[in-house]
Amino acid sequence: MPTQTYELFIRAAPQQVWDAITRPEHTERYFFGTRVAFENGRIEYTAGPQLVVDGEVLKRENGRELVTTWRIHYAPACASEISRVTWRVEPRGEATKLTAIHELDGAPNTAESVGTNGWSVVLSGLKTLLETGTPLVVGQPG
Repeated sequence: MPTQTYELFIRAAPQQVWDAITRPEHTERYFFGTRVAFENGRIEYTAGPQLVVDGEVLKRENGRELVTTWRIHYAPACASEISRVTWRVEPRGEATKLTAIHELDGAPNTAESVGTNGWSVVLSGLKTLLETGTPLVVGQPG
């Protein structure tokens, strides 16, 4: 099964990292301007009125782990593919270890979309925001 796994250490408390993942006022500052929302066992990322990503919450252990399905709406080639994303938050002394796992079995278009300037930009933005208080501005490649 194709899987993308990212591990990083962030100089922030586990609750700060959890809040950054699960609260819209944080995600809009590092996750391509999207606001996360949870309702009735569902997760959605929206940019204004546009639905960007949605899925079903499979597991939510507050402060520790979030597992959801993942369906991209911003790219038509991805809209029929459903993958799975796991976020794990672990205290590590003065830092927090964040592991993001994207299981992409049967989702080749999604794998290409999130693998190229996708998760790396999002996670770098999250880390920078929590450690400096300032969003990371990443320009286009080239």
